Amino acid sequence: FYCGQICRSHLHTPALMRKVVIYTSGSRGDVQPYCALGLELVGRGAKVYICTEKRMEAFVKSFPELE
Repeated sequence: FYCGQICRSHLHTPALMRKVVIYTSGSRGDVQPYCALGLELVGRGAKVYICTEKRMEAFVKSFPELE
């Protein structure tokens, strides 16, 4: 899949609201990198949802920017 220059230009367009769902499981060490990715995407204007195991709920909720 090639996105091309057009898609790259949209990454910095704050008016474009994107919804991103990230599915992950495992230990905190497995989930944390995806939270970091989610925070970067939030900084670029996306609304990010992290879907993971129930036992990781408190950890994900420690990042109020993520849902």
